Amino acid sequence: MLTETGNLPVADTAAQTVAEGPQKDVFTAFGTVTGKDGLVPYLDYATPTFADTLGAALQDLLAGKAAPREFLATLEKDYKTFAESNG
Repeated sequence: MLTETGNLPVADTAAQTVAEGPQKDVFTAFGTVTGKDGLVPYLDYATPTFADTLGAALQDLLAGKAAPREFLATLEKDYKTFAESNG
């Protein structure tokens, strides 16, 4: 059901059939990393504040208050700030 609705299941991604394109790329990368016992969290776990940042940025993007580049810059800033504080 998750695959059919465009979501990424957390198990058996290699067993899922998806069309070529970005979703297939995500499934392949996820399967590769998890197959090597790597950890790939969902986007909202990327930083302690990412769920809030992502939610607000998506609202601004969908409302036309932010351009796609601004949306991505907001997400990158949150992640970069967190990564640099833990480096």
